[in-house]
Parts: sequence; structure tokens; C-alpha cells
Amino acid sequence: EYWIKKIPEADIFGISATTLDYLRSIKIAKKIRQTYSDCITVLGGAHATAAPKTIDSIFDKVVVGEGELAFLDLLKDYKNGINKRFYQKSHINNIDTIPFPSRHLLPLDSIISYSLVEKGKPATSLITSRGCNHNCSFCGSKTMWGNRVRFRSVDNVIAEIEQIISDYNIRHFRFHDDTMTMNKKRLLELCKRMEPLDIHWRAHTRVDSSDMEILCAMKRSGCDEIGYGIESASQEVLDINNKMINVEHARQAIKNAKLAGLRVRLFFIIGLPGETKNTCQKNMDFIESVRLDRGDGVDISTFVPFPGCEIYERPENYGIELLTHNDDKVV
Repeated sequence: EYWIKKIPEADIFGISATTLDYLRSIKIAKKIRQTYSDCITVLGGAHATAAPKTIDSIFDKVVVGEGELAFLDLLKDYKNGINKRFYQKSHINNIDTIPFPSRHLLPLDSIISYSLVEKGKPATSLITSRGCNHNCSFCGSKTMWGNRVRFRSVDNVIAEIEQIISDYNIRHFRFHDDTMTMNKKRLLELCKRMEPLDIHWRAHTRVDSSDMEILCAMKRSGCDEIGYGIESASQEVLDINNKMINVEHARQAIKNAKLAGLRVRLFFIIGLPGETKNTCQKNMDFIESVRLDRGDGVDISTFVPFPGCEIYERPENYGIELLTHNDDKVV
């Protein structure tokens, strides 16, 4: 009742949801429909893209994949009285053509966080690329963005950072690229351009894209922490799940990051195909052996196959069986 009064009346309401958000998005759409009975409700995002035919009828329309151009088509059809349920467009090749987010239209607490980068410091997030060219079994990125990585230009990224600094006096940033260091030449140029901006930032990347030149450049440009998707210290588990790294890659990347002066955050997944009774002990031994410092972190998640990832689509290839497709059970 509190937040529904803060949503102004409109003809069309768009909601974005991952699988984890999907059930909540249905509740939100029902609440909006109760308040504005003649409105159109639209679902987009990762879950709508991975499982469009399963979307609840509370949503009049479904946007599959990238939403910018598809939503424009939806608006044109609405104005012309054309009724369709599904909208999808090809990926946008030049993502510099996408305007910066209209942050000024949102409440400040929706764009500024005091825990996103450094506790107590105002921070916001941005993304400088779309997609990942790897094919990890548990990841749905390719379903949303495709297998080809599309990068914003360095000029475009710097312009957005400078705009945020100017408009909000924010100097702490969280980059949400799938793999921040995928294009070494571009990253080195971006880091060089960020050096004089006096900013602090965090990002995620792969352990096989983390040589000393990259990590030192990141540190000089204001990077305080790098996140690595280790997933497992079992080479068998890594191989079965198409991670395309080895355990020594991970060990060396952590060592390089520490030498460069960066904090590290390690991400592990418990329950991946290929695990045995000994895998957890291997993970614990690995974490102990890399000698993390105060300020470093380890995030451990339980594996759940969501729509859009390879294991969900072809579980038999990984020797597992999905016991339910009911979102109530998995979230």
C-alpha cells in the first residue's frame, strides 16, 4: 500500500525480472492492475527472455531479449491499436547508440547505494559491455545477450562517469560487465582515461583474463576490488561445467591481484554437476591455501539451474534430473 501510491498513473507499466524476481513481479503487476484497471502490463528481462511462453497472463505483453528497440515497437503498436503479445528485436550492434540511463527520473535511493562499493560512501552501478563469449553450463548470459561481446567505446563510458560525478558527486562505481577484462587493449585505454577522475570502483572478471599489466592498470585507475568466479577447486567439476579454466589459473590470478594491491572476492558454487563427497574439502583447502587478507571475501552459493542456462535446458547431458519446473519450489 505504501509504494503503490508512489507509482504515478500510466497507460503502460514495464517490469523487469530475473527468475528470482519473477513471482514478485506477478504480485506487483496484480497490484498495479488493481489500482489502474485499464493499464497494459509488460514483463521483460532475463526470465521473460529464457521462458517467454510460460509468462503469467497478468502480463499483457512480453519483451524478449534486449528491450530498448523492442519496447519502442510495443509503444508504436499500442498507439496504432495493434495487439501483439511478444516483442523481440535483434541485438543492438553499436551500444553507444543507447542513451545513458535517465537516472534523474528515479528516486535517489534507487540509484545511490551506501554499501555497493565502500560502506558509507555513495556509489552507483554501470555497465560498459553486453555479453560473454564463454559457455559455462550454469550461466544464462548468452540467452539474454548472445555469445558475442559488444563493448561501449571508451569515450562513451568516460562521458557517463563524468556525468554521474557532475550530477550526483558520486565517485564510487560498481561495474556489472560479465567479464570486465575481456578486451585487454580497450580496458587498458579505459583505465588510463579513468586515472585522473579520482574514482574508486569494483568489477568482476575471469581468472584467465587477469595478467599483471591489466591488474596494475586497474589499481592505478581506482579499482579497489576484483571479483573472480572460481566456482570450484575441483578440476573435474570445472571441466564438466565448461568453465574453461584450471585451478592453477585461479591460484595465479589471486596471487597477481594481491601483488597489484587489489582486494579479491571469490565466488564458489556448491552442488554443481560432477561434485563428489570430497569437493567441499577441496574448496576449503583451496581457500585456506590462497591466504586471503582482511577485507577479502568469499561468496558461496548453492547451485539452482534457472531457465536460460545449459544445465536447465539439457540436464541429461550433465547426469542430473530436474525434479520440478515450479518457480515456487526453486526460489
